[in-house]
Amino acid sequence: MSGYPSRSEAERLLETSVPMNPGPWGDHSRAVAHAAEKIASACGMDPDKAYILGLLHDIGRRYGTHHITHISDGCRFMLELGYPDVAKICITHSYNVHDIDNDVAPEDKDSPERIYAEKMLKSYDFDDYDRLIQLCDSIGMAEGLAPIEVRMWDVKDRYGRYPDEKWQKNLELKAYFEEKCGGRDLYEVIGEVPFGVRQASMSDLPEMLRIYDKARDFMVSAGNERQWGAAYHDGIAWPPKSVLEQDIAAGKSFVCQYGSRVVGTFYLTEGPDPTYAVIDGAWISDAPYSVVHRIATDGSVRGIGAYCVQWALKRTGHLRIDTHGDNKPMQRLMEKLGFTYCGIIHVEEDDDPRMAYEKVNGCEITN
Repeated sequence: MSGYPSRSEAERLLETSVPMNPGPWGDHSRAVAHAAEKIASACGMDPDKAYILGLLHDIGRRYGTHHITHISDGCRFMLELGYPDVAKICITHSYNVHDIDNDVAPEDKDSPERIYAEKMLKSYDFDDYDRLIQLCDSIGMAEGLAPIEVRMWDVKDRYGRYPDEKWQKNLELKAYFEEKCGGRDLYEVIGEVPFGVRQASMSDLPEMLRIYDKARDFMVSAGNERQWGAAYHDGIAWPPKSVLEQDIAAGKSFVCQYGSRVVGTFYLTEGPDPTYAVIDGAWISDAPYSVVHRIATDGSVRGIGAYCVQWALKRTGHLRIDTHGDNKPMQRLMEKLGFTYCGIIHVEEDDDPRMAYEKVNGCEITN
């Protein structure tokens, strides 16, 4: 008997398991399976086996959402069905570093589930199928594939931690499989170039500065030289490096990735924002809100600005944004995304008035 089920049986197992514990894990599993199949096919591995292992790596979630339990329950369930290869993946997919403590959600050392998972982990030697599912788990989200850094930031945002060694190992796995695929980019191999948002770090600063340079050039070409031009901000191009460093340090700066490239950036914070305390007009709602400032893209990929605004709105539910009167592209974007023009506000960096917009979209604060 094979160590894993047929493709059709694996799909049946997932389809019957998701209703037992409804949630995004089913779509996440499908995304992982899709990526694993494509990569395996490109590097000489068995694509069917990779697909099946990816599809069932989280099958333990049929029993509940607790992190360590889904690992141990999945392993037991697959062993009961006579599928030891899948049972192994249920354990190893969460531990790209061969250490039970190197996890996003460490469990009490005396927990029976942790003890079981640790025993099973120690009994396994990793092979390329383990490594492949670990990699694909680090790029697969319920919405589809994501840039690897975006996916890891999403996990860190939900669990409150992401071990540095685990983070680095995922990047090494990406490089390892790209080499096995003849040096091709991972997302080219899969046939999708995903984009997503993550929190910025100081290492992103050079790319952020490049993006703002591109944005200022575009603004000038579109008749909007005043908003961020150095000539209108005491000789300093806006936003200056020092402001971006403060934004990053405060955890309020975000970047948008397209595949492996950073192509957009913005600032997101919770209100109240003193800039919006006085308005020549009226806001839609006095309820708690969030604010986007300093949004920019490098212009290399269409739709990034809209994606960033929609991401921020989904995350917060209530958003305020302002833009310069000469920034016609941003004004059109606000109208396209259903924001309401509320009036005129003023900012501290210059004397030019700003057009203020707002949208209330419920309060969905989950990724």
